[in-house]
Amino acid sequence: MFHIEDYDYVLPEELIAQAPAPERDGSRLLVLERSRKSLSDHHFFDLPWLLRSGDVLVVNNTRVVPARLYGLKNSGGQVELLVLEHSDEGSPRSNTRWCLLKASKRPKRGTRLFFDNNAEGVVKDLGEDGLVKVAFESDLPMDLLLEKKGVMPLPPYIKREKDDQRSGMDRERYQTEFSKRKG
Repeated sequence: MFHIEDYDYVLPEELIAQAPAPERDGSRLLVLERSRKSLSDHHFFDLPWLLRSGDVLVVNNTRVVPARLYGLKNSGGQVELLVLEHSDEGSPRSNTRWCLLKASKRPKRGTRLFFDNNAEGVVKDLGEDGLVKVAFESDLPMDLLLEKKGVMPLPPYIKREKDDQRSGMDRERYQTEFSKRKG
């Protein structure tokens, strides 16, 4: 299965949860038993009874950064950025980062971008498939700006408007309990 098309499947919209389960361990869990070639539906609170000796449990310790920023180009057109590079504790804190950019028209090098908190950016380089390198200018260090003004980068099948009131809950609930490293 090395072709992206192999992962395509039909998932009706009405089956996609638009908010997390009220309790974390109430989230749904799909269990694949290879030896029986079977699938079964469970909840995360069932996990202790599902694990057997010799099973491997992989824990994701990546902390999701609220790395989506909404802003305007100097032409007035709206932009949405997803900042892809994040500094770990103790590493150099450059304010120039590769981002995914969504806009009605792709900006050129030198285009100025304007965000909340008097933050600005200048497009320094253009990559492929929506990638842009942006040099940010702000009174706040980039990581702090993202923590204060960034929005959680939810998957595209979870629908949120720019000022959705669930965004505050998203910052907590779409974060693993084991989060340590930014990513």
